Amino acid sequence: MGRGTGARARAAADSRARVLAAARAVLSDPACPEWGMETVAAAAGVTRMTVYNQFGSRTSLIEAVLDQVVARDRMDQLVDGTSELDPAEALRAALVTTCRFWRAERPLLRRLFAVAYAEPAVAALLARREGWRRDQFAALLDRAAPALRDDNALLDLLVAVTSFPAYDHLGPTADAPDLAADLLHRLIRPLVAAEPSTGSATGNH
Repeated sequence: MGRGTGARARAAADSRARVLAAARAVLSDPACPEWGMETVAAAAGVTRMTVYNQFGSRTSLIEAVLDQVVARDRMDQLVDGTSELDPAEALRAALVTTCRFWRAERPLLRRLFAVAYAEPAVAALLARREGWRRDQFAALLDRAAPALRDDNALLDLLVAVTSFPAYDHLGPTADAPDLAADLLHRLIRPLVAAEPSTGSATGNH
């Protein structure tokens, strides 16, 4: 019974891996304008019910795909491993990781941001992940400029200019993620070095 249970677990894990790979491939393919559980199931070589049993919904499948690519490219660890760097270099390292991720997953993210316009659940999923990215940039800003730790307007600006939609509008520069990171670093450093604006944390003018 133990061997049988182990075999079933391995088969389920293999099936899940194939579904995730198929979902990422389908979502990243601009030649596939429509996608759904049936499309993913066919690409993975499993039944539609298998996909539903493993992931429950299309939004949950998208989240699982994002979990996989984010973990692989360390987008969930922008702050990790930067404690030995000076604040400016830690910020630059985070920008390099971010830009390389945007470039590597550009087709996938283009599709997801387009889907989000029509599907509130996907929009909420992306917004939640942007919130996590904001938290990491807040930690980096706190190190680089403690006096600006309560400058929410500056943090909002940093998150906006380093977002995927902003990156996707960089044209040919977006095909060179390290160059894009350098440009963003040159843009951000003077802001981080500036004195906090009066009333920036409270919203007063």
